[in-house]
Amino acid sequence: MKNWLRWILIVTGIVVVTLVLLGQHFVFSSVNLDRAIKTEIPLGTPKARVVTFIQRRHPVAYDDIGAQLKVRIQELPENMICRRDFVITFEFSPDGKLLSYSTKVYLTFL
Repeated sequence: MKNWLRWILIVTGIVVVTLVLLGQHFVFSSVNLDRAIKTEIPLGTPKARVVTFIQRRHPVAYDDIGAQLKVRIQELPENMICRRDFVITFEFSPDGKLLSYSTKVYLTFL
C-alpha cells in the first residue's frame, strides 16, 4: 500500500512539473516577444527572415503589403476569462530591410 501511494505521488509530481514547464514554453508575453524580435531579427534584417520568424510563431493572420507586414499572434489563454492578441507591424525599406516595428496588445474577453 505504501509503495502504491509513493508511486502515485511521484507520477503526480512529474505530471505537475511537466505541465508547468509546457505552460512556460507556450505562454506568450510582450516582454518575451520583444526580446525575441531584438535578438533574432534586429533592425536591418531581410524581409524573408522576418517572415520565417513570424511563421515559426504560428500567427492567426499576417498581411504582407510590400513595405509593411502586419501580424496577429494569439496567446493561449491561461484562464478562461481573457486572452491577449499581439498585433505587430513591421516596416521595411525599399530594399527589403527591417526599419522598425511596433507592437499592440489587445485583450479579448471570452
